[in-house]
Amino acid sequence: MNKAFCACLTITAVLLTPALRAQTVQGDVLRGQGRYLEGAGWYNLNTARAGRINVETWKSHNREVQRLYRDYMIDRSRHIQYKKGLTNKLQAELLRKIEEDQRRWRESPTPEDIASGDALNALAGDLADPSISPSSWRTAQVDLPAEMTLTKLAFKVADTKKSKLQLSTVAVDRMLVRDRWPLPFRRPEIERECTAYEKAVTAVVDKCRKGTELQAADYDRLREAVVVLQKAVETDVPSRDDQRRQARDYVRRLDESTKIFAEEAYAEQLIRDVSEHKATTVAELLAFMRDYRLLFADPGTSPEVASIYEGLYGLLRQQKDALGPGAGMATGMVVDRSGVPSDVFATGSVWVTTEDTRPFRNLQVLERKPGGFRGLLKTGKEVFLAQEIQGEVSNDTVSWRGGDAKVVNGPQLKAQLKAQAKGQPKAQLKAMLKKAQANLQAQGKGFDCHGTIKGEEIHVTFMADGRRGSFVLRKTR
Repeated sequence: MNKAFCACLTITAVLLTPALRAQTVQGDVLRGQGRYLEGAGWYNLNTARAGRINVETWKSHNREVQRLYRDYMIDRSRHIQYKKGLTNKLQAELLRKIEEDQRRWRESPTPEDIASGDALNALAGDLADPSISPSSWRTAQVDLPAEMTLTKLAFKVADTKKSKLQLSTVAVDRMLVRDRWPLPFRRPEIERECTAYEKAVTAVVDKCRKGTELQAADYDRLREAVVVLQKAVETDVPSRDDQRRQARDYVRRLDESTKIFAEEAYAEQLIRDVSEHKATTVAELLAFMRDYRLLFADPGTSPEVASIYEGLYGLLRQQKDALGPGAGMATGMVVDRSGVPSDVFATGSVWVTTEDTRPFRNLQVLERKPGGFRGLLKTGKEVFLAQEIQGEVSNDTVSWRGGDAKVVNGPQLKAQLKAQAKGQPKAQLKAMLKKAQANLQAQGKGFDCHGTIKGEEIHVTFMADGRRGSFVLRKTR
């Protein structure tokens, strides 16, 4: 009886085992299709997520580049107007002139506007518009002339984070004297100095192209060759017919071009990429410039480069039109901002946090400019850290990046603590100093902040080291 009972249990267990349940060919096919479609669904979902991340990265990158370009163009306009005699005392007139400059650069530039690169840079800034999607660039391509190479162009570095030699010139063919020496240099008295310069600069550029590490002697030899050439111009080039002035200007441009090698790693990569990169369309040229934060520089005395600039302006206009209405809206234009919420965020205003528990103490606006501001941010409790920040201002928002902050009073922390802990035990002072230094180190990383202006309050959210938080700043004056 026990054997029969065990056999019955065994048969029942086998029948109830899922793997041994009755299956059909059609059922197996459908199950396989279901698994395939489930996998395809997850693949498509993750692909869409990756695509969204790529687009957001694209927009963030272009937004930052556009801000740099815009600030450069505004500063350029101010410089032009200052040279014409306008000062801060004529602020309204200055802003009007700046607006005129930027409108002219985009709509009806003069030959000087194009030759200086200003008109090209205005359009390059517009075409950095983050609202222009990658697909729009792919479907609206404008070809560049086959004979145009990046080495023929002259660029300026517009970002101090890319190069501390901000606005230094990158012009490979210019520094290599591809167009031959100008007439004032074609004399035996200065031939030796010209040859020495050519030898020194060729050696440095060749090393960059090959990826060979530059040595200090390479840079020193090149810079010394420039200095010797400058001296030779003063002694061997006659002043008649304006020859000496022309020679001075030419050597000055060589000087500007070769300073880039002071930053070895940056120069090596940039010179190599400028020499090897083949830009066949306007989109490829501008993408390369955005990657390195470059703008067009003065082409100098080269008739060939001046001619290229004239053609490039037309191609940039054509590219803007090809992208369709609304693409590449003008940036950097001075607009009437009366009556907008950000008017309260004025120069000299002070904004104080409403919560004592927050490390933020106050923000003082040192300078307001179109689209941006410069301020002094104080953080901390027992002691404070003062940082100078550069940020953006729009219709009703204020934002700044912690990575751009510059510590103002870091070295004075110890003296500040001593004043606060006067009469206290040394152990307490030591503990306070240790805590303050840790606070300084942590806050030195900075907070990326974005605030919305609501009346005389700014509601700020911040992100730091993966942490998110919020606080409110209230205007006190």
